[in-house]
Amino acid sequence: MHVNLYGTACTFAMPGFNHRVADLVRKRDGILTRVDLALDYFDGITGGMERIKADYMAGLMDHYGNRPKCNLVGDWCNGRARSFYFGSKEAGKQTNVYEKGHQLFGPKDDSPWMRVELRYGNKLRLLEADMLNRPDDYFAGASDWHAAMLREAGAQVTPEPVHTKPRLADETVLAEVKRNVRWLIDTAAPSLALAFEHLKDMTFLDLVTHQKLPGRLSKFGRGEISQAFQTAFSSIKGSGTGRTGLQPYSMA
Repeated sequence: MHVNLYGTACTFAMPGFNHRVADLVRKRDGILTRVDLALDYFDGITGGMERIKADYMAGLMDHYGNRPKCNLVGDWCNGRARSFYFGSKEAGKQTNVYEKGHQLFGPKDDSPWMRVELRYGNKLRLLEADMLNRPDDYFAGASDWHAAMLREAGAQVTPEPVHTKPRLADETVLAEVKRNVRWLIDTAAPSLALAFEHLKDMTFLDLVTHQKLPGRLSKFGRGEISQAFQTAFSSIKGSGTGRTGLQPYSMA
């Protein structure tokens, strides 16, 4: 059974609902696939959206020395209905800072309401039920910037990070590489063999080298892919699946 609790449900649920849901998840061995933690500034954030962009440019949103990707959405030229995204859905941690009042009441409204919304997914992370019991701590644990924004709102917290699980990350890379290898063996191998047979050495090398990564693998590093590739290829060939009968060809 899949259950979604949207913002409206959380707003109007009886006090303590989050603790009851956390208990239910534990008792039923449930899995959290996504948790959104929102921090509202009903009177706006000091400096507004331009301050958010300036924080990013100053490196305040960097985490462990890495600068997350950013994306600006909305009417930044006229200062209306703006959103500032940073982080990555693929990595399972993305933050959206946006003008909530404009979203609810329209871009022409003068509402100063702003929201910082942290979105965690379980693609590369295990989301603990305790996130529902201690949302402030897990919000603060996302980065020093998140913790500072909570302090600015007057909250006292103990930052609790949601770490990427190495085993889960490795399995995710391996799954994508296996999918790519299966496609290579089942679909591309005959055409590749034909090109290898009939093109000159350098022409064939030009064809297969200096290529960008396939779309589904582009979110991973080449080192991660290299480690997974031999494992994936050996696993698929050893299982007896995929095409058979492709013979080595010598261009001598």
